[in-house]
Amino acid sequence: MNQIVSLQSDLQVSENLAAQFRADSTIESYQTGAKQFAEYCETNGLCALPAEPHAVNAFIAYLSKQGRSVGTIKARVSAIGWVHKTAGYWSPTSDATVEMVLAGLTRTDTTPIKQAKPMLANTAKTIIDAIAADDVRAVRDRALLLMSFFGAFRRSELVQIRVCDLEFTDEGVSVYLAKSKTDQEGHGRWVAVARQDNDYCPVDALEDHLLDIDVGRVFAVTGRMVDKIIKKLAVRAGFDKMEFSPHSLRAGMITQASLNDVEKRDIRRISGHKTDAMIDRYTRVTDQWKNNATRGLMG
Repeated sequence: MNQIVSLQSDLQVSENLAAQFRADSTIESYQTGAKQFAEYCETNGLCALPAEPHAVNAFIAYLSKQGRSVGTIKARVSAIGWVHKTAGYWSPTSDATVEMVLAGLTRTDTTPIKQAKPMLANTAKTIIDAIAADDVRAVRDRALLLMSFFGAFRRSELVQIRVCDLEFTDEGVSVYLAKSKTDQEGHGRWVAVARQDNDYCPVDALEDHLLDIDVGRVFAVTGRMVDKIIKKLAVRAGFDKMEFSPHSLRAGMITQASLNDVEKRDIRRISGHKTDAMIDRYTRVTDQWKNNATRGLMG
């Protein structure tokens, strides 16, 4: 009897560890994709779980006809695989025909990579200046926006930061990220955010926000709440709510640092990117006008 209880306890621990393996946003995305696949199968008389490879291929074709991007389609296929593995079934997404269909889709796709519009420094300052109030929520919003920008944090990273993950010094604040999109195993890394000698110091804003917070998460918000906060602040400053997203702050820091001639390796220390190629994806639009070879060709 004791062995059974012990085994059940161990299984519960393993389930909890598995649940923590992926970010909440990833699980949410998988659930959305799995639901969409199930609805498609029900409409077309197919079995969603366990599904056959031909059902997955038909779903891929359906999404492609709907104009969905290759990235979205691959995410939906990953969701199907996740559901099958979670339920203990062989995943039809590993079938050779599914892999070939995805490969063909990728080769024929000519859609430009859609990225969040970067929120550059001047825009960020305009939005921060529009936070006129000085109440608890305004102090939080100011700290959230400044830390998002200077730390180039993904929203999934921002919402997981705890007070015990912070180390303040005269130079700034070091933030420990237990895991991130590119570190699902949880090796962890430190992000050093420097103090600024002006009214837009992220460290000063963070310290103001933490005056009455001793433990727990620094920002008691979800990823969706971060999105709503950023859009609300943008509208208050006179921008369209669809113009910026939380990722705009991350893109803005990377782009602004590049425009300021910061070395790519130093940008990667903050952003956590593994290669310079990823930095180039953010900066290619602005870089094309820097030292442009066509400028002034005819006097």
